[in-house]
Amino acid sequence: MPDLIGEGEHGETYVQRGRSRIAIGRHAPLGHIVRRRVRFILDHQRATHRAGAAAGALLPYDTERGVTIPGAGWNDLSDGRERLGMGLLLQEALRHGHADDRERTAAAAEAFRRFVTECLLTETQALRADSHRPEASTRLYDVPWLVLLLAEHDPGRALAALRGFYARGGERFLAIGAGLAARELAESLRKGGREDGAAEVESLLRGHAGASIAAGGDLPAHEVNYEQSMVAPLLEILCAARVSTADPAEQAELDDAIAHRLPWLLAFGGPQPHVRLRDVAIRHWDGYWFGREMLWGDTFPHHWSALTANVLLMLPEPVAAAFERERGEPPAALARRIYAANLIDFAPDGTATAAFVFPSCVSGRAAHRADPLANDQDWALYWPLRFGAL
Repeated sequence: MPDLIGEGEHGETYVQRGRSRIAIGRHAPLGHIVRRRVRFILDHQRATHRAGAAAGALLPYDTERGVTIPGAGWNDLSDGRERLGMGLLLQEALRHGHADDRERTAAAAEAFRRFVTECLLTETQALRADSHRPEASTRLYDVPWLVLLLAEHDPGRALAALRGFYARGGERFLAIGAGLAARELAESLRKGGREDGAAEVESLLRGHAGASIAAGGDLPAHEVNYEQSMVAPLLEILCAARVSTADPAEQAELDDAIAHRLPWLLAFGGPQPHVRLRDVAIRHWDGYWFGREMLWGDTFPHHWSALTANVLLMLPEPVAAAFERERGEPPAALARRIYAANLIDFAPDGTATAAFVFPSCVSGRAAHRADPLANDQDWALYWPLRFGAL
């Protein structure tokens, strides 16, 4: 019989048999985790010490020292950029009924949208990296997240931001959420009777997909040359464009392009017998960029590993059917496992970690531990809520 050899701080159970060790994860239902996390954000991560629209910001939080991080210093601890995930989580929790205090959560979500539009968004439809900085960031990453945030609540402003994204070269940038943002904005514009705006968005999306297909394997580098969070957006854009067209020839071209590129994405994960590793895409160094301890090393799971699950749930039927024939399970089954693995970084008290640095030691410092900073990990809750997958 295998031996139980320990419990991890964030939900792992370690079991060993001979020289082999596995780690099994356990978690509460997604809705319970979201409720606790939303409650913690409202109690501890709002910038209520600030005045005016700036009070609506959502900040990183040091769970060990019990303090918020004010921003204006290290980019990845700012009050902008990836912190938009917290605002999106509040919106999605409200949509799915996972907020204990709906009135308070709705007020916080509205305050966050006001903060973003008044303190981060510039007149040129670009975003500041931090509200303390007057200049716009040149980063294109953040704009699709803004579109997701505003698509339902302010589609006109979201459309202006998306136009700015493409005017600044978005067609040659593999932005996380670009396909989903375009799809949601087109739906919102169409519901509001703005068919011309919806058609414009879908045209921009199909242009993005066409440019991505034309590039072949020459993916445009941005922060790094090649990583899972470039390949996943590439496929997301192609899948979203596939939904936006009724032309059989275009659909067939997109199906072929998606099927050809899907193995690139799946290669980032593997079948290791560990909850933090199994099917979870490899990710490096995020404990350094997004954590307090600034440890180098592989981060498992990293919340962007959930992007693979998003793509699996967006696959067109012919590609999904081929996946199931080859692997013996539908893509949704793999997607659910990836989403579930990411829940291990959320604690029962509503705290969370932006990075679990997996190696046992990094540059002579003890690792294999969770960084104490709750920062940008809430995307791992937003995506499965958004797709209704857990």
